Amino acid sequence: MSINFPEYADLGMSVTPQTMHDWDAEIARLERYWYYYSGEVLKEQIDTEINTELEVPLVFPVGLNLTKMLCNAQADTIFGEWEDQPVRFGVKLQDEIEDPDLKASDLLSDILDASDGPTFLWELALDREIFGGAAFKIQPIKQYPHIKWTRIPRESFFPIWNPNDINDLLEVYIKVAMSQDQAKAMYNIDTKKDIIYKVEHWTKSRYETHIDGKKISDKSGINPWGVVPVVFAPRLRSGSWYGDALTEDVIPAQDELNMRVADIGDAINYNAHPTRWGLNLPRDFNAENYPIGPNSFWNIGRTIGSSPPPEVGVLEVKSAVQPGVFQHLEFIYDWVRFSSFMPPIAFGQDQGSQRSGDTLEIRMWPLLKAARRSRSYFSVALRRGAHISAQILSQKQWSDIPIRPLNHILEGRIIPQYSDILPRDQQRAVDEVVKLSSTTPRHISSQTAQQILGRSPEEVSRIEEENQNSRQFINPITKQELKNAQQPKQPAGMGDQKKGEE
Repeated sequence: MSINFPEYADLGMSVTPQTMHDWDAEIARLERYWYYYSGEVLKEQIDTEINTELEVPLVFPVGLNLTKMLCNAQADTIFGEWEDQPVRFGVKLQDEIEDPDLKASDLLSDILDASDGPTFLWELALDREIFGGAAFKIQPIKQYPHIKWTRIPRESFFPIWNPNDINDLLEVYIKVAMSQDQAKAMYNIDTKKDIIYKVEHWTKSRYETHIDGKKISDKSGINPWGVVPVVFAPRLRSGSWYGDALTEDVIPAQDELNMRVADIGDAINYNAHPTRWGLNLPRDFNAENYPIGPNSFWNIGRTIGSSPPPEVGVLEVKSAVQPGVFQHLEFIYDWVRFSSFMPPIAFGQDQGSQRSGDTLEIRMWPLLKAARRSRSYFSVALRRGAHISAQILSQKQWSDIPIRPLNHILEGRIIPQYSDILPRDQQRAVDEVVKLSSTTPRHISSQTAQQILGRSPEEVSRIEEENQNSRQFINPITKQELKNAQQPKQPAGMGDQKKGEE
């Protein structure tokens, strides 16, 4: 990943200096976040002019990358314990499920499948943690389901927001870097530049495409959908249009933890390889300096007198590392985890009395609340993506896409649904459903029962449809079989008794 400051005019991006300044500030922020997440910060070396022939030591020799650990953990958490798809689409619980609803849910699920749903959604979730938000583009394709969602790298996303609706994008520039071979293979463009840029510019009325600063006519024109087909999903918003990144909170603690752990390593190293000193050494001993470091040796001169014997000693440390140092490190590590809503139990560390699911849920409560908050922002973006997809499909009028399911999506009846964050005891869930279903009257609906069992509420309609289809395959009863079935059966031996009487 390379984040560079673009030359906006050369890329065909015509905006005001204030917008350019805002974009530059955002790129600088992204560059800093990626510098920490990728671990490049751990390669920094100490500035020194002494012993330049030797290998320059690192600033953070231990290399603890809390940023990557916590961002990955939060990205994993948001989708819960999923199996086939991280996100499903279904009908609102308060709405009665109709056949177009089922087709609309299936259509959106097919769109996710066509968009490589598991990896696509996880990369969006990771962008939200690292950079504060993620962007994706909605584009039509020829094959079913005729819509594909693609992630936009954050360094390629240049938006102009609607001040009256923070989720609405008035304009978007999408900058994509290409090599010479890629430009030749995709657009038959010959260039001597190592890197050229393709820039898509979308407004609600028009769209344009520039490659190497030149407008491409056959990829520019009127926007037929009346909406910018780009969606931005923040992690959370408190003061920035672009969302608040988890990285911002982790960076200071990561630097402090790495420096203090490095200090402990230095203390242990110096104690294991102490500095030696010499007294009354011969004149030919070279004592140009007194280096600080393991295996160093100081010549501190000669004493006044008649040929005193040489003497060598060691600068000893009674206790290399004080016990309070480890408590300080533990405090920093615990603080950065708790401030990131990741309790120790989330990493499999038992806190002493993990005996029940209720205790687990209480200890996981910060992470559960953080995941639900993150889901609320993500759900808004996914619903907007579904709405724009339905707009595009309605305008295209593909023959294999019915209009009624699209109308149900546009009406907002279909919403994203997630799996449980905590694994639920299956036997406990089954017992709950059985008990509530066996009462008279029933105390649970079929839709809610399916949700408790970890299935989509649409499962009820599918079960009813299958039961109806299975009844159609039962062999019909003939009239003679029906007549025989309606006649009362005689007790055994009754026919033989009548014959004897005759």
